[in-house]
Amino acid sequence: MTTLEQEKLKAILALAHQNHEKELKLYSFFKVHDSALSEDLVQETFLKTWKYLVKGGEN
Repeated sequence: MTTLEQEKLKAILALAHQNHEKELKLYSFFKVHDSALSEDLVQETFLKTWKYLVKGGEN
């Protein structure tokens, strides 16, 4: 993966994070009833998504 492709993926993921973080945190809080845990779950989801995309996964 080239640097340009990584930058493009980074921008896409950053935009997705900006647009959906609040809703994902609310949903995960509804499921686990723990604010810190719900934030951790959302962050872990975005990290796993980044790793998947870097390995060549399709978004």
